[in-house]
Amino acid sequence: MKKSYNYHFFAQPITILFSVCLTILFSIFSHTIYYLAICFIHLILVCYSRYYARKCVVNWDVELKQDHLFTDEQTDCFITFQNLSFRTIYEISFQFASDDALRWEHESFVQNTFKSNYYVFPFSMKSRESKTFTFKTRALKRGKFNWQDANVVVKDPLRLVTINFSNQQTPEFHVYPNMRRVHIPENKEYQGQRKALVSPLYDETKLIGVKRYESEDFRSIHWGATAKIGELMAKKYDFTQSDRYAIFVNLADRQGFSFHHKSDELIELAIGTCKQLIQQNCSFEIWINRETPNGLTHLPSGKNRKQLQAALDLFSFINDGDSPISSDAFYRYGFRNKILDATSIVIGIPPREMSRKNHWIQITG
Repeated sequence: MKKSYNYHFFAQPITILFSVCLTILFSIFSHTIYYLAICFIHLILVCYSRYYARKCVVNWDVELKQDHLFTDEQTDCFITFQNLSFRTIYEISFQFASDDALRWEHESFVQNTFKSNYYVFPFSMKSRESKTFTFKTRALKRGKFNWQDANVVVKDPLRLVTINFSNQQTPEFHVYPNMRRVHIPENKEYQGQRKALVSPLYDETKLIGVKRYESEDFRSIHWGATAKIGELMAKKYDFTQSDRYAIFVNLADRQGFSFHHKSDELIELAIGTCKQLIQQNCSFEIWINRETPNGLTHLPSGKNRKQLQAALDLFSFINDGDSPISSDAFYRYGFRNKILDATSIVIGIPPREMSRKNHWIQITG
């Protein structure tokens, strides 16, 4: 905990020195005690304020209910203040600046008219008292955010000295994009370790049973089981366990100079696609039309929840200041460097031409 002081003009060292000189001069040469009394009272008040400031000690600690959020999700932040001195603090306030992406709520917040997203929370504390307050925050957009200039400001009763207690360990919030429900359309033929005229998430060559018909494709009806049971029954296929996919997320607009105005929706579609592939135990790699010093943004192939977590981290750090390349160059580079037998899934503006070699599945909202 770092402690610093801000002094009023009447509590500045030069002012105190001047008042001491005047006190000595008036005590020697002046025949009236009024000026001497004024200087002497000034010294007493300043000494009291400085002594109060030196003895004042306040600690504060922050505890988060959760620091990983999704967009539009709300959480609680618990802040505990401890007055370690034996003096009552009549005027104390907790002040911090926050990013626009986080909205803080508490009934006692005082709006700052000079700084946007600057929060002031005033209160008072008795000697040796501890108080805990709960602030609610809502994440408005993805990214990694924290507080700036977070400190506790204490003023002495005479308002001559302002004490600032700053804590270097401020909370960090990691906000992920939301996951949209995604339907991966059927593909006439997909490239992978297996080939079948079915949805790429299922393998029609592995029939493991029957189930009630739930508006599946007409060819999935099991007529033998339907005749035996007396109601429509559908074939139950095994999930494809070893297929690999390459997800191409084209965030560029038609001109290719900036991000698409629906880039947030495209990112949510991409995360939803990743979640569905993970649920089907498929592995995937991600190519994003976002230029970095090391080239295009790429997440190597992987599977399970660790891959989904890596995808969430990757998409959460994309911001409006990033820039894409042209769609043609993006797909040309991505198709050339993706895993050879991986099925391509395209999100965003698709490639101009479809060839036998570069076949893909288009995902739309």
